[in-house]
Amino acid sequence: MAVREQEQAQPAERAAARRLGVLRQAALASTLLVGVLGGVAVWRAVDRLDDAWGRHAVVQGEMADLKAVIGARLNEAVGVVGLDSGSPTDDPELQAQLDEVFEWAGTRDAALGEDVIAREAELVDAAEASGAVDERLLFRLESTLRELDRQVTRPTSEAAQAAHDDARYTVVVVVVLSAGLGGAAAWLGRRLRAQEAPAGNEPTPHRT
Repeated sequence: MAVREQEQAQPAERAAARRLGVLRQAALASTLLVGVLGGVAVWRAVDRLDDAWGRHAVVQGEMADLKAVIGARLNEAVGVVGLDSGSPTDDPELQAQLDEVFEWAGTRDAALGEDVIAREAELVDAAEASGAVDERLLFRLESTLRELDRQVTRPTSEAAQAAHDDARYTVVVVVVLSAGLGGAAAWLGRRLRAQEAPAGNEPTPHRT
C-alpha cells in the first residue's frame, strides 16, 4: 500500500520539480537580461552625467576667459593713458568670447550681453582717459558679470545635478532588480535540489 502511494506521488513530484526547474531557468535568464540591460542603462546614465558636468565646466571656463579678456583690455587701457587707441567698443574678441559663453550655455540674453559690452567700454574709456580704474564703474561691470555668470551657469549646473540623480536612481534600480532575481534563482535552486534528493538519502529512525 505504501509502495503504491509512493509510486502515485512520484509523477506529481517530478512535475513539481520540472516547474521549479523552469522557474529557476527563467529567474537566471531574467537575472542575466537585467544585468545586460542594466549595464547599458548605467553606462548611458554615466555618459549623460559626464557630458552634463563637462558642459558645466566648459561654461565656467568660458566665463573665466571672458573676464580675462576684459581684464587684459582694462590693463591695456590704464597703460595707454593720453593716447588715442581707438574706440574700445570695437573689439571683436570681447563679442566673440561673449558669444562662446552663450553658445555653450545654450541660452542667450541679448540685453544682458549688451550691458556687459557697454559697461566694459565705459570702464575702459574712463581708464584710458584717467590712467586709473574707476571703482564705481568697475563695481557696475562686476555686478553685470555676476548676473551673467548666474544666468549661464545655473542651467548647466541644474542639468548636471539632474543627470547625477538619474544615474544614481538607475544604479539603485539595477542593483535591486539583479539582487532580487539572483536571490529568487538561488532559492528555487535549493528547492529543486531538495525535490530531487533521493528518498534513500533520508535518515531512518534507529530502532532499539
